[in-house]
Amino acid sequence: MRRGATAQAAASAAALATALLLAAGGAAAHPHGRLTCQVQLGLEGGRLAWVAQRLTLDAASSAALAERLQVGAAEPVPKPVLQFRSLLLGLFRHSGWMLDLRAAGAEAAVALDDSAAAWRQLDDGRLELSLTLAPTAPVVAPPGTQWALACRDPVWYWVGEFAGDAAVSAAGATCAVQLDGPRDAAAEAAALTAAARAAGALGAERVAAAATATPQLGAGRAELRC
Repeated sequence: MRRGATAQAAASAAALATALLLAAGGAAAHPHGRLTCQVQLGLEGGRLAWVAQRLTLDAASSAALAERLQVGAAEPVPKPVLQFRSLLLGLFRHSGWMLDLRAAGAEAAVALDDSAAAWRQLDDGRLELSLTLAPTAPVVAPPGTQWALACRDPVWYWVGEFAGDAAVSAAGATCAVQLDGPRDAAAEAAALTAAARAAGALGAERVAAAATATPQLGAGRAELRC
């Protein structure tokens, strides 16, 4: 790798680390917090055309980020705000959009890239990131294709969950949804903390309070039968 490319990669990693610490609500803790995932697959002409996703952050993380993001601010938005938004988007991109999507039986997840992204603040104060994603390579999806999905974060160790059957759907096909059962929040947090510690991640000895704010988590995995 060229020296310039190496320096650029190091700078990007440092920027992502900075955004990560801020997203953790001021504390470098693993798991960092809790994300609720909603996913819709766009099936057109026997292929996967697009993926629409919504990621809702927990209240504590949202409060820590709201001022820096200035969601809903009038244009023009100051350059530091735009830069911070870009850093956070890079965080989610680096973690594969917190989504593992694959046709049932496939060895590798579908690689996705963003074509549109927008933040909004819900009435309860939580922040929501809406994404339109597209496969980086053609994905054939004939009738009868079964999809396996997971709301997970293998890089930054956020706790992810699907909030009910309506959180997973498809457009362009009639599909049935099956979610795995509720999970114990403390056990999930412990598993993610162990993974962070094994990876030598900063703050692996701590757990963000939002990760275990309720005893149970929603489903982490789903199947979509189309």
